[in-house]
Amino acid sequence: TNDTAVDLARKLCEITPGDLSKVLFVTGGSDAIDMSIKLARAATGRHKTISFWDSFHGAGFGGLSLGGEALFRNNMGPLLPGSEHIAPFACYQCPYGHKDIDGQPDIDACHLACANMVRYVLEKEGDVAAVVAEPVRAVPYVPPMGFWKEVRAACDAYGALLIFDEIPNGLGKTGRMFASEHFDVVPDILVLGKALGGGMLPIAAMITKPEL
Repeated sequence: TNDTAVDLARKLCEITPGDLSKVLFVTGGSDAIDMSIKLARAATGRHKTISFWDSFHGAGFGGLSLGGEALFRNNMGPLLPGSEHIAPFACYQCPYGHKDIDGQPDIDACHLACANMVRYVLEKEGDVAAVVAEPVRAVPYVPPMGFWKEVRAACDAYGALLIFDEIPNGLGKTGRMFASEHFDVVPDILVLGKALGGGMLPIAAMITKPEL
C-alpha cells in the first residue's frame, strides 16, 4: 500500500456509480475478473456463474471459462466448473429472430426474451453466485434499453451478484464514464482495466460494494 494507490482508489470511488466504494488493484483485466469470481463465491457461498455466448472476459482460465468466443475455448478441454452460458443480448445477433409486423427486429420482444432467459437459468440452477457481462460489447453489441434493469431485478430476486466487465468500454469510451450508466443500473462488482493504465501501465481494478 502506498499514497499513490490510495489516491487512485479514492478517485475511482468518487467517479463510480452508486455505492461502489471498495477497490482492489491487480496487474491485468483477466486477474481482476478472477478476483471478482472469487469474491462472488465468498460472498454468496455459491460457485456457479452465468455469462453470455460470444462474450470475452480475458485469456486467463477464469475469464476463458466465462467468455463465449469459440476462438478462445476450442480444444481447451474442461473449463471452470459451473460456468453456465446463455444466448447473447443484442437484437441483431439474437437466435430467436423476433420480428415486428414490418419484419424488422422487435427490440422490446428481444430484450425481454433474453432478459427472461437470465431469470430462467437463475431459477433453474438455484445456486448461481453471479451474472457476469460486458454492459456494452466492444464488438460492438448494444443491448436494448431496459435489458439490464430486467437482469438486475432477476439477480436481486435469486440472490445472485451482478458483475459488469467494463475493461474494454469503461472510463469514457461510450460518452459516459462507465457504459453501465447509459442503462441506469449499478452492478455489485465493476471491473476495470485497459484504459485505466493509459495504454502504458499494467493495472486493473475490481470495485465493489462495501458489504462484500
